[in-house]
Amino acid sequence: VVDIAFNGANVAKAFGAIDYTKVLYRFETDLSTHIKTCCINLDVYNSFNDELKAIWDEETGDKMYEDFRAFVDKSEQEQWAGFDENPNLDVRMITNDQIAAWKEAIMPFADAQLEELRTDHPDLDAARKIWEDSIANYYASN
Repeated sequence: VVDIAFNGANVAKAFGAIDYTKVLYRFETDLSTHIKTCCINLDVYNSFNDELKAIWDEETGDKMYEDFRAFVDKSEQEQWAGFDENPNLDVRMITNDQIAAWKEAIMPFADAQLEELRTDHPDLDAARKIWEDSIANYYASN
């Protein structure tokens, strides 16, 4: 369950794991296989003149997000409809109010994998710090 949840149901399907699965858990806010990011260095963005900032904001703003979200919603429905049509597969929805319990249940597994990653990749925490600092910088600038 955990590996498929982290990697997405389509990945499990592509590698044939769905053929041996009896139950597939679907998260209510499942966007695990549909992530799109537009990033720009804040110093670079701040160096733009107002016209260029307006173009960037328009191209990466609400309209793009709405269009992409519509695409994601459509493809998610198509993906899950295909799973729902499989008579040997029970698709169960995990609602948003149940997510905390799932996080708690998989935490020991996730912690063990994180420790294994740290052993194999000593620079993992430094990379996470860069990522976390970048997120904090984004929120501080908005």
